[in-house]
Amino acid sequence: MGRIKLYEEVIAAGEDGRHRPDALKELDQLKRLLDEKLGLGLREVDERIRQPGANREFGLVLGVLKEARDRWATRDWTKAIDERIRNAEKQAQESYAAVKNQALEAFRAGRMQEVAEHRAQITRWSLPVLLEDLDAALSSAKASADREKTLASSREPTLFASGWR
Repeated sequence: MGRIKLYEEVIAAGEDGRHRPDALKELDQLKRLLDEKLGLGLREVDERIRQPGANREFGLVLGVLKEARDRWATRDWTKAIDERIRNAEKQAQESYAAVKNQALEAFRAGRMQEVAEHRAQITRWSLPVLLEDLDAALSSAKASADREKTLASSREPTLFASGWR
């Protein structure tokens, strides 16, 4: 990449016209070589995230992508990796929304084994922020259910007593 910048500077300066065609040719070859290397690198990264992605191991996928992001300091590489990161994050969020709703529905219905299975599924994704969010949502749902029980039990004597009047 440093060589590409050097050739671009030589061409832009235009100081020596007789070397310009050679510089353009060298620059073109270097850019093609870089494109090939970037393509190979992206295919390697895609291969490394293929199976974890299929298994919905989002934390592993994002870890590989974030590590790969620093491999090449080029706009094309960074753009391609960032796009993959955005896609993985979007897939994780969409999957999480569905599993979270299922877990909350199971909790409200008292199916605690199912809640535990959904929580274990999210744990396997290796994204602590999602697990923390699920735990907070379940805690909130429990607090809400406890308040409902308290309200219902506090109304019971009043309802019962009103029947005796």
